[in-house]
Amino acid sequence: MAVNLTVNSIPQICDGHDEGFKPVVQIVDLRSVGSDKTTADRFRMVVSDGVHGQQAMLATQMNDFVKNGTLQKGSIIQLNEFICNTIQNRKLYVSHV
Repeated sequence: MAVNLTVNSIPQICDGHDEGFKPVVQIVDLRSVGSDKTTADRFRMVVSDGVHGQQAMLATQMNDFVKNGTLQKGSIIQLNEFICNTIQNRKLYVSHV
């Protein structure tokens, strides 16, 4: 089944166009980032809209999808909610799938 990514959605996300915008992107990398016993696991993703790539953090409420294998490298996802922040002079967004 062919899936169309929302081409050029990454620049739109980073420019703050989020009202009612639910782009379809692909996870091209997914890794666990350091956590300790007092905090929830965190997952960093690199997502692509077919043209652009962007680092993102997965909302901790979505961790079970990674742990049960539903979300993995290569998965096509629709971003239903996201927040774009600038951290250390880089755009990064947190997403709910």
